[in-house]
Amino acid sequence: MANTFNTSTNSCTAPSTKLKKFTPHNHQQQDEVSLPGLPDHIAQLCLSFVNPTLLYSVCHSWRRLIYSPSFPPFFSLYALLNHSQSSNSNSNSIEFFNFDPISSTWDLLPPPPPPLSVILHHPSFISRNFSIQSVSFSQNLVLLAATTHNFSPALSHPLIFNPLSKTWSFGPRLATPRRWCAAGAVRGAVYVASGVGSHFSNDTARALEKWDHDCHGEWKKKSRLKDARYSRDAIDAVGWRGKLCMVNVKAKEGIVYNVDKDEWEEMPEGMLYGWRGPVAAMDEDVMYVVDEAKGALRKYDHERDLWEEIMESEKLRGAQHVAAAAGKLCVVCGENGIVVVDVLASPGRLWVVDLPNGFEALRSMANTFNTSTNSCTAPSTKLKKFTPHNHQQQDEASLPGLPDHIAQLCLSFVNPTLLYSVCHSWRRLIYSPSFPPFFSLYALLNHSQSSNSNSNSIEFFNFDPISSTWDLLPPPPPPPLSVILHHPSFISRNFSIQSVSFSQNLVLLAATTHNFSPALSHPLIFNPLSKTWSFGPRLATPRRWCAAGAVRGAVYVASGVGSHFSNDTARALEKWDHDCHGEWKKKSRLKDARYSRDAIDAVGWRGKLCMVNVKAKEGIVYNVDKDEWEEMPEGMLYGWRGPVAAMDEDVMYVVDEAKGALRKYDHERDLWEEIMESEKLRGAQHVAAAAGKLCVVCGENGIVVVDVLASPGRLWVVDLPNGFEALRVHILPRMSRPDFDFPAVPSTSME
Repeated sequence: MANTFNTSTNSCTAPSTKLKKFTPHNHQQQDEVSLPGLPDHIAQLCLSFVNPTLLYSVCHSWRRLIYSPSFPPFFSLYALLNHSQSSNSNSNSIEFFNFDPISSTWDLLPPPPPPLSVILHHPSFISRNFSIQSVSFSQNLVLLAATTHNFSPALSHPLIFNPLSKTWSFGPRLATPRRWCAAGAVRGAVYVASGVGSHFSNDTARALEKWDHDCHGEWKKKSRLKDARYSRDAIDAVGWRGKLCMVNVKAKEGIVYNVDKDEWEEMPEGMLYGWRGPVAAMDEDVMYVVDEAKGALRKYDHERDLWEEIMESEKLRGAQHVAAAAGKLCVVCGENGIVVVDVLASPGRLWVVDLPNGFEALRSMANTFNTSTNSCTAPSTKLKKFTPHNHQQQDEASLPGLPDHIAQLCLSFVNPTLLYSVCHSWRRLIYSPSFPPFFSLYALLNHSQSSNSNSNSIEFFNFDPISSTWDLLPPPPPPPLSVILHHPSFISRNFSIQSVSFSQNLVLLAATTHNFSPALSHPLIFNPLSKTWSFGPRLATPRRWCAAGAVRGAVYVASGVGSHFSNDTARALEKWDHDCHGEWKKKSRLKDARYSRDAIDAVGWRGKLCMVNVKAKEGIVYNVDKDEWEEMPEGMLYGWRGPVAAMDEDVMYVVDEAKGALRKYDHERDLWEEIMESEKLRGAQHVAAAAGKLCVVCGENGIVVVDVLASPGRLWVVDLPNGFEALRVHILPRMSRPDFDFPAVPSTSME
């Protein structure tokens, strides 16, 4: 059994422990390897969590990787540029560019089909520029309106550029092609409102049309505007919290379209008052305005209906258009080019992206990006190459070319089983305190009666699923734990040791000493991450056995027997809360003492504690929220025919100790559904559940692991150390082992 017990469905079988070493390569060979020792698809998954700027600076193969179709795309900037009027080129000529923030380069997009002929300036209209209107829609760039040289609409269909495929396509035909309009996107749909087509029309000036996110439907007409006042100019409608907000800045008129109600509403007074330049909404949730006159950046507070100033800069003056994504604003600022503002930084931080020579920006969009917040500033383009090292040097580096903390972050997303098999440094890394711990198995073992050792001697062991080895836990603090499991005066009875998993710790609660007294006056707690033992708060009544369990971050002890039988103890319920500092608190008492006869594993399930005396077939449920005892459902009790555990306190499993059948409880139908049956599961005594796995103590069969997420269910056996038998098991985080090197005591686990 070599599994991390994590939430993946990776096999729990033992990985190969053959150590793959970094072997010497020439530079070219090293440069082609994504990650030495890992298959390409695993290496790519690993590297996908590293900032692309770092990957770009390491080697050629990683540089190629971040631009490959299989790698998660990062944010970049798309801009509509035209030749500046000061250049010698045609100032009505537009080009579509992409700015790559990793390499800090501008690239031309493929030309659209057919060539787009538009006019931006005309000597007959000295005081007016003609616009090109575009929106970001489903990670695509969509052009919606422009004017041709003969003053007609340039687009009969939306013109769409997909950055991932680098292709242009057309959307459904516009009901009325427009020269300009109000255009925006919200909740996965594009909206076009008002505007002017080949000539002015009152119908067009009041119309609102919607193109849904499926990209295949037609434009649908929605509620019309009351009048034609928004048809005078091109307007960027801003999608914000299920609404489309649009303002004619020159006329200081504003209106809001409610998508859910399909109604037009008045714009809040404060919103309109502060709308003094281009506006964009981050994730359609937070609106920002750039005051084109003052160069001030402000954020809208919808609760107070006002705009709060974030920063002011000369560079932001003359703002014409703004795009928002991933905590960045990209602002077209005329002569200042494109200014990028990091609004997540405190205070706000800005920098300028220089345009290609002879061009000026019309519109910008941040598009086709992943969820990282990589800066749009240019990283260093100095190429760090893999340089020759001897084996020892290579083996000490987590990832060549990356700082250790970045390398560890990167490797933390790779299955530890894979990391273990690559090299010594990665093997040590997965056991270091700074690396996310994988799950492993903790067991209370005692010497088997067939061995020559004392059968009352118990040991605490940890089974490492990666190296497939058993290790002794550090000994508990003094006084030494002296317990009895068997006694010649009680031939048919074994004395129990009771333990629970609690806040990722192992907690011992009850046991019996050789003089038949309670062995524990305080809970004995083992923390796997620190590898230390400690004591919890003193038990009001130490017990030899009881009903013990944990639910919702608290430990519960009920009923049982102390140094002698007491009706008060047999009916008591005590709770120790998750803060680990409080005392035991008394809760609602049981009605009688019938659950004091045997040790019982109380199972935490959906805010309740379920406990059954299997021999007497008596069951009861404690409701944590109500602090009340309830009758156990009939079907639950009927099928409770062996040890039970709940996965994440949500799904209960029982192992029928007589038949070896594994069943899952269906609370809606109050019955147990059979998952599988196996001879190996017969004689089940205890079960633990975590991360889709059940670990079952099965007497002579040792510990059986069942993958309940597999279909059909899959099981295998973990062999115990020679001369030992298992009493109880728990699934908890692995211990840190900074001195780890090679496995010393391998298990002969078989699937």
